[in-house]
Order: sequence, then structure tokens, then C-alpha cells
Amino acid sequence: MRKIALAASMITGTVVGAGILGLPYTFYNSGFLLGCAMLMFSIITSLLLMIYISELDFNIKNIHQIPGLVRHALGKKAGFVQFIVFVLGTYGATTAYTIGVSKILNILFGISAPELMLYYFLFCSALVFFGLKVVGKAEFILSTIVISIILFLSAVVSAGVNPVNLSGFKTDNLMLSYGVILFSCLGVNIIPEVNIYLREDKRRVKLSIITAMVICFVIYFFFAYSFSGAFGSNIHDIAIDNLKGKLLILGSVFACLSMTSAYLSLGLTLRDSFMQDYSIKSDLFATLFTTMPSLLIAIFMNPGFVNALSFTGAYVASIEGILIALAVLKQRKKYKMRLVKMGSFPLYMIMFVFSLVLLLKTYSLLM
Repeated sequence: MRKIALAASMITGTVVGAGILGLPYTFYNSGFLLGCAMLMFSIITSLLLMIYISELDFNIKNIHQIPGLVRHALGKKAGFVQFIVFVLGTYGATTAYTIGVSKILNILFGISAPELMLYYFLFCSALVFFGLKVVGKAEFILSTIVISIILFLSAVVSAGVNPVNLSGFKTDNLMLSYGVILFSCLGVNIIPEVNIYLREDKRRVKLSIITAMVICFVIYFFFAYSFSGAFGSNIHDIAIDNLKGKLLILGSVFACLSMTSAYLSLGLTLRDSFMQDYSIKSDLFATLFTTMPSLLIAIFMNPGFVNALSFTGAYVASIEGILIALAVLKQRKKYKMRLVKMGSFPLYMIMFVFSLVLLLKTYSLLM
């Protein structure tokens, strides 16, 4: 059970990141009921993709990261597209985390944001450099603290929930909201690391994934319910900005820890992909290729928070999901082992839904 708990914490640590801070805002703007439906659908989709990635990983030996798995199944061109999407998605997320943490610490301590970004870069780079053992233990500690703070803040804020704020369907900003919710459920890239950690024990891997995603759903639902229900039309795009006094300090700690936890999981996965899939032999260079771009983007470009999350969620998750589904369909012609025993229907549904998301998101951006 200890290994399952640690593996589940690696997944929750990756999934519960900056995305949760934007959930109350998107839930209110889409309508709480529609937000719940989109969250449930996104959790189930992510859970299935995680198990499908494990199936790919178990069937294709000696390749441990998603770009390599896709390249093996679909060829070099598809593998390269997956790698680019993987890299851009990781850089987009870690950039958001770098900006978010530096802004919070700037408010608390008054140190300039660029200076804080540099310190944060050095701290995360060191942990990513030392690898899976250090990150795995850090994830368990950070995830436990983060979940405890989220539940405490949600419980306190829930006392002010107004049922009027928890009704209706609003479609004006549907794709913006869905992109943020989808981003908040991303975490598929950590699964190869979980497989390595659990030594490809199929039962433990599935149990860890299911446990982690159920925990994520409960956390997200309670957090979105409490904050969107309590603050209504006054909700900020970063939910903790609605807090005051000691709750603001506690919320800031939670935000920093959750974003750092997700940063470490994603950073470790990208570093290992550089080394395993693209033959970068140096741990130091692989770490710098992983962490340096987000620092530079954060300092020189400083993209917006919610729009960046929505764009990354809609495009990165959709393209990645379609490629993974195609890879599984291709490999099922060669291998008999199945972790999802429902035929190919879920795979075709994943491709259809993500293709629709791409079209609708593109349409919403052009209009």
C-alpha cells in the first residue's frame, strides 16, 4: 500500500497544479452544473488515457516516455509531433507555475518577481536534476500538505456558499472554461514514471491511477463548489486572490506547493524524455533544457494566466490524446495484453471528442 500511496501522490502532484486556481472562476462563468459535467468528463478521459499509456508502456519494452511510445507505434513523424506537443505543454505549464509562484512570493515578501523567478528556477532545477527518488518523496510530502490545505480552505469558505451562485448553464465562454478544466486534469506524462516506480506491476498501476483521479475529482469539486458558491460574480481568475488575512497566507502556501509539486513531476518526465528518447547523455544538460525555457518565457514574455491555461489545455491535451489513442489502436494489432477491456469504442470516442475540442477552440479564437 505504501508504494501505491506514493505512486498516487506522484499523479495527484502532477494533476493538481495551477489549474485548480482557475476552476472556481470557470465554474461560475460556465454555470456550476455545466462545470461539474465538464470536470467529470475530463477526469474520466484523463483516467482512461493514463491507463492506455500504461498499456502501451507494458507492451512496448525499453521505451519509457510518451513521445518514444508514440514514435515506436506510429513512426518518426508522429513521434516528433508528440514530442513537440509534449515539450510545449510542459513549458506552458511550468511557465505558468513560475509566474504564479513568483507573484505570490512577491506579494508576501516584496522581493522583485524576476529575482524570485531565478531563485525558483534554481530550486526546481536542483530537484529535477537529482531525479525520481528525490522527486517521488517530495511529491508525497507536498501532495499531502497541499490536499490538507485545499480541504481546510474549502471547508472554511464553504460556510459562505450562496445556492444562487451554483445554478445555470452559461455557454458564452464555454471553450475558455473547458480549456482550463481540461488543463487542470492533465497529468498523463507522469504515468511512465509511475510504471517505472511500481516496476510495471499492472494491478498496482491501475489502482494508483484510479485512486489518484478519484482524489483529484473530490478535491476539484469541493474547491470549485466552495469558492464559486461563496464569491459568485466577485470570484477572481486566481481563486486565492479572494482570500484575506491569514487565509490569504495559507492559500498562498497551498498555491506555491501545488504548483511546485506539478512542476517537479512534469520536469522530471521531460528530463527523462530528453535522455531516454533523444539520447541526451548529460543529466545537467537535460535538466537545463527542461527548466531554462520556462524561466526565459516567464521573464521576457509573461503570458496571461487563465488564457494560457485554456490554450494549453485545449490544444496540448487534444493533440496528445488523439496521438495516444491512435498509438494504442495500432499496437493492439500486435499485442494481446489489455488494461482497458472495453474494445476500441473508448479510443474512437476520445479521438472524436478531442477533434471536436480542437475545432471549437480554434473557432472561438478566430471569432
